Amino acid sequence: EWTPYPSKIFCILDILCNLARLRLSSTQLTLILWAMKMAGTPNVPSLYTFRKVQTKLCSQGGVPSIECKSSEGNVFFMNDIRKIIAHDWTNPQTRRDIHVYPEILANGVISEVWHANKWCKCLPIENLSPMLDAGHGRHFFVSELARTIDNQLVIPQRWVLVHQLNGAEPIVYCDAYPVTINASTHHIHDGEGESLWISSKALVANYLDLKEENGIPSSWSDETQSKGLLALMPNKWRVKANGNPIYFSQVDFFGDDVSGNKTKAWNKHNNVYFKHRNLPRKLLHQEFHTHLASTSQYASISEQYREFFKLVESTHTSPIQVKDDEQLTTCIVLQVHSAPSDNPAQAESSSSMGTMANHPCRKCTVSGLRESKESDFGFNCKDNALPGIPRTALVIKAELNAQLKLACKGVKSHIVTRQRESGVKDSIASHWIEFLLEKFKRLKNEGKTKTEAELECSEWLEKNEGNTTNQFLSTPGFDPAKDTPVEILHTILLGVVKYIWFYSHDSWTAAQKELYSICLRSTDPNGLHLNGRIRAQYIIDFANSLIGCQLKTVIEASRYFHVYDIVDEPRFTAWKAVGELFALLWFPEYDHEMEYMDDLAVASRNVQDAFACIDPTKILSKLKVHLLCHIPEDVKQFGPLLGEATEGYESFNAVFRACSILSNHKSPSRDIACQMSDQESMKHRLMGGLFPDQTTGTWASAGPAVLAFVKENPALQRFLGWTVPKEPTSGMLLSIVLSLHRSVKFDSLSQTQWKNNSMGSKAVNASNCSPSSIWMQCKEVVSSVSLESCPVGSWVFAMCPILNQTVVGCIEEILSSSSNNIVVLQYFDLSTTRDAVFSVPVLTRPTNSRPTIVPTKRINVQHNCRSAGCTPTGTQAQVQEQHDSGIVEGIMDHNPLESFLLNLYSPHNPHLVRRVLPRSLIQPVPLFPLDSRRLEHNKIAAQLRDSQ
Repeated sequence: EWTPYPSKIFCILDILCNLARLRLSSTQLTLILWAMKMAGTPNVPSLYTFRKVQTKLCSQGGVPSIECKSSEGNVFFMNDIRKIIAHDWTNPQTRRDIHVYPEILANGVISEVWHANKWCKCLPIENLSPMLDAGHGRHFFVSELARTIDNQLVIPQRWVLVHQLNGAEPIVYCDAYPVTINASTHHIHDGEGESLWISSKALVANYLDLKEENGIPSSWSDETQSKGLLALMPNKWRVKANGNPIYFSQVDFFGDDVSGNKTKAWNKHNNVYFKHRNLPRKLLHQEFHTHLASTSQYASISEQYREFFKLVESTHTSPIQVKDDEQLTTCIVLQVHSAPSDNPAQAESSSSMGTMANHPCRKCTVSGLRESKESDFGFNCKDNALPGIPRTALVIKAELNAQLKLACKGVKSHIVTRQRESGVKDSIASHWIEFLLEKFKRLKNEGKTKTEAELECSEWLEKNEGNTTNQFLSTPGFDPAKDTPVEILHTILLGVVKYIWFYSHDSWTAAQKELYSICLRSTDPNGLHLNGRIRAQYIIDFANSLIGCQLKTVIEASRYFHVYDIVDEPRFTAWKAVGELFALLWFPEYDHEMEYMDDLAVASRNVQDAFACIDPTKILSKLKVHLLCHIPEDVKQFGPLLGEATEGYESFNAVFRACSILSNHKSPSRDIACQMSDQESMKHRLMGGLFPDQTTGTWASAGPAVLAFVKENPALQRFLGWTVPKEPTSGMLLSIVLSLHRSVKFDSLSQTQWKNNSMGSKAVNASNCSPSSIWMQCKEVVSSVSLESCPVGSWVFAMCPILNQTVVGCIEEILSSSSNNIVVLQYFDLSTTRDAVFSVPVLTRPTNSRPTIVPTKRINVQHNCRSAGCTPTGTQAQVQEQHDSGIVEGIMDHNPLESFLLNLYSPHNPHLVRRVLPRSLIQPVPLFPLDSRRLEHNKIAAQLRDSQ
């Protein structure tokens, strides 16, 4: 029952030994074994016996660590990414969530990468899953002839999974080229606008069927033959799959430099992590699905990527073969998808020189010499009125080859000038440039002429052409200039949010800092993404050292409600612009694509213009401000940028360090890779993954006792980084007479009759409830749309059963009876215009209003302290160690004005809030109208030139 472990003790010991964040040294493990023996535990193995069992386990479906040597001679170890991806395919719990085709949802929502442009339109068909399994061993491949049910010959090009409006089973469609006959000659119509949209259910014969029945045409038009389309049949993947289904798995590559120490001493390691991008975002945000490929103190990220790509490329000749529960084989091919790293790592992968060059952007060629930047035209380009020419991998690689050819001439200064002028500099190419310069110098010293030395260097360069530039630039289906999306942690939180925070607090007096601290402390946290209470004093005391999550608290909790009277007008405008962009980027999904892209473009321009008004030099020197103009194109390419967020990778650094500190540091790359390999293998076994059984020759999972042990211990699942989503049941009341599921938490067991209820009995529609009915007071209710907990006091959107329209208000009471759950809401009027200062809707209590019994959808609002004239004269006891310390701290004393500001720029449900509100209340308003934006930029550029 404990297969593949000899017994339960071995299973538990293996778990203790391989927990990612609770690492044990051999000494500690020996102590545990000794304690177990002293406690009388039977059959406790020795450490030697246990290690032998672990070695045997790793040989059964384990992840091998491969020794690698880069082209520059650096040695490191890399875990076999092919085995790790195979784990997802052989684990029933993850395989069911793998998506292999581009998808179109019936409601038009875009939430995952397979809904976005890269999969649906941009990625070449050579880099997408090439086949459709029609069942009964019949496979349709792209670029092959097929016949439809109406005898039309077609050539499928791209498979797309289309979801149905009625909730029926999704259907795979394909873009297909039609084949027509003209005077007994067949012609393939592959021109733009000529393809057909065909359901897979309409395909009745594949290429092999046509070949068997002699249905493949023998005569083709000259135009068709000249295009080489016939040479693609049969599809090469049909041959490599050997009759098995074959699919592509996309992987995201992440590189970063990390300290291997937990102390402050810097112990640099270049780490490479990756994720399986065919899995949904809800899984990828779990630690379980973040994997270490390699680490090295010597090899750069680019060097490690070359070996990483070799493993990816090997699957194109020998696909990964995995088994399912029915022992059926599936072939998997790997493909590099994107590189969501921080900006320096993305610049390295894009061969960008960064801010040291005249063209610092990795995505476009904006900017130039300083004089050009400060001119009207140059400043306007830098501030996104005229975006730069997009870079491409081909153009970057051509520039690097030109630099290498210059190195053959032996003059370094020409190369440095070219690098600075183009903004292209590559760590791999730089190594070989130095090598060629030294080679040229050595040949000259040997008595050869300049021409002879140049010729010999050129011959060497031609022989080694494939190894002298960045491998990122030669990866099929991956363009580092396009596939390094703007990252919201480093560009937004540690970029523009940090900038406006510094511009604000740096000039504050002690009194202003205390006022801000009081305002921040008085923030209503309901409907905000806050982990625990707001540490207002800490944020002020360490204002220059805030990390990402703390800056997120600053922009989310304070935003501009707390700074309007302690900053000047340009800074206040920048706070509003940053807050608006911040909320738009935290959309987990969007439906009206063009509208959303327009909003992102306007919000990005507003942030750039706001910073230009504060300090125009930042537009020229801060690359993160310029990168905002590339956000809309990245969102269109990859979907919501939350899917490309790197917080999961950054958090995984703690797992890496736990392995690093237990290494003897003689071979840290090998030690860390082997330990991570053991963790990957253990997680696969415990979660029910299949592995080759050396005894039977089949693929089997761990024994029932092992699987039950994990399933019955949620704490163990959390230790493994696996989170089982618990979908709450909606407690939303659609009608007062309908029965609801009990998704409420009881505040007390005290019962009261309806007629004696203080709030519910006063509701407008209270007559719908029997006066003698018994109700219980409850703490919270689950909303119907966002499925989140809404406690008493929460602000929500709700559908009013009386007005039959959406209203906004505050939950006064939650009640539950034997048949119904109800919410008593005090609703407020929503303004038709925005507040003149804060640019958000205002909520006011109607005159003589009464509460209403309604359903809910949670939002965040803040008291309109400006209009109410609230003062920081209130006090409260300071909480320390979860106790009232007796120390008094200041808070806002809210005046009794029933006016509140709807926090439109909170990242909590921003997409749901915008679906409810009218467009006039949510559409970003350009800071500078488009027709006058160029003139405003010219004025700022003139001020910049005068200040130099």
